Amino acid sequence: MKMKQILISIILTGAIITSALFGVPMKAATTYSAGILVRALGDSAVYYVASDGKKYAFPDGGTFHTWYANFKSVKKITVDELKRIPTAKSTVTARPGVVLLKFAGSPAVYAVARGAVIRPLSSQNTATNLYGREWRKFIIHLPVKASEGYVLGQLINEDDTDYNRLIETASTYTFDEELISRSIIAEPKVVAGNTNTAPSRLKSIKENLKDNISPNFVSSTYRYSVVATYLEETVNLTLTADASDEVIKVNDLPATSNKIFPVQLSVGANEIKIAVSAPNRESVVYYLNIIRNSPDKAVYLKTLTEDLLADLSPKFDSQQFQYTIQARNYEEAVVFKPESTSKDATIYINGAKINSGSKYSVPIDYGDNDIRIDVISPGGTSRNYHVKVSRNNYSDATDSELSDLTVGSNSKTDLSPRFSSIIYNYDLSVKSTDKTVAVKATPFNSKATVTINGQVKTSLTVTLEPANLFTVINIEVRSPSGAVHRYKVNVSR
Repeated sequence: MKMKQILISIILTGAIITSALFGVPMKAATTYSAGILVRALGDSAVYYVASDGKKYAFPDGGTFHTWYANFKSVKKITVDELKRIPTAKSTVTARPGVVLLKFAGSPAVYAVARGAVIRPLSSQNTATNLYGREWRKFIIHLPVKASEGYVLGQLINEDDTDYNRLIETASTYTFDEELISRSIIAEPKVVAGNTNTAPSRLKSIKENLKDNISPNFVSSTYRYSVVATYLEETVNLTLTADASDEVIKVNDLPATSNKIFPVQLSVGANEIKIAVSAPNRESVVYYLNIIRNSPDKAVYLKTLTEDLLADLSPKFDSQQFQYTIQARNYEEAVVFKPESTSKDATIYINGAKINSGSKYSVPIDYGDNDIRIDVISPGGTSRNYHVKVSRNNYSDATDSELSDLTVGSNSKTDLSPRFSSIIYNYDLSVKSTDKTVAVKATPFNSKATVTINGQVKTSLTVTLEPANLFTVINIEVRSPSGAVHRYKVNVSR
């Protein structure tokens, strides 16, 4: 037994000496910092090493580029080194707010929210509201299998305000934070120092923006976000320390507890770093992401309807700002009903403020009437729509004429002569067995008044006189301006 132990000892010693003398490498466990990108030599597959020590694969280049601009930071390692890093069951998903997703075989377009939640967009207008007129350039196409890595969320409608792509992006700087949102890994403590005493903390964070920070402030939560309008160029922060010996710094500049600290805001994302420290206590860092809207982040009209007989030309489109419409002689006013893409927008018609979805009447004179409709976003950016209403100063003859006239019976005979809007007298011969005829008179102008044998109707069943006697059907068409045309049909059995 002793001889075996001595022999094993000699072999091990020899192996160690050989390794030292001749440079033979000894395999040792390699650890990688959280957030590092790795790939094996000779292989193009890239992995993200998370704080749980596992590697997460990027399924495609499109997903990779939602997190990184290029591959310069990817570390090349041996195949064996890559194998020693445990592989996670999940893969890397697209960074929230950066792109839109489409999966093969489906026309649906999805926005990406925190927690790998994909939310379908209700329409092209919704996509335009979130990503601009060139929203299609943000789409990346993925195979159906890739959808298994995401969770289906609620539909986003045109007027929904619970999704802001800039906030979604600003709240997830690393894939680790996305894994935390998905509850795959635990949230680490954001602390510095090496002491067992209670950490320094803020008691409150207050700001003077119209929006409120999200989530609501809790001293143990370290990341917050809030949206600023384009007109809000500065935010005034009021930070309250939890103890009198704590030192507060905002973006590395000293701040005083309970005193206003102004911060200039750029358009887009503004990350504000708030560090809190105290002697012999752990330091903490809070992050406040403020998204200041761009001046181009404007709202539009979603719909615009009017009550004139004619229709807008061209047909309404939220991105079309010039329209014309013809008004009849008798149409003295036009009633508009505009609806904006945002419930927070303000709408003005010729300077009069109205609520989105409300009706507003505008008097119109003979000739051209220029009507302006302004839609103003909460940030102060406006979109201006113009409607030119041209009102005739003469009565249109067709307003008191029929566009069609049918008088039918069981024998299905035709009027003689054949109907024309400018022919006013007709004959109709039916079989002696026919007891009634059905009259249907359709005016050119839907607002004209049609009277059939003294009854204000556009259709009427008329009882026929006995055989060998004529039944006379009188039809009167009166336009809204008072012009009248009369038609007569003589029916014989």
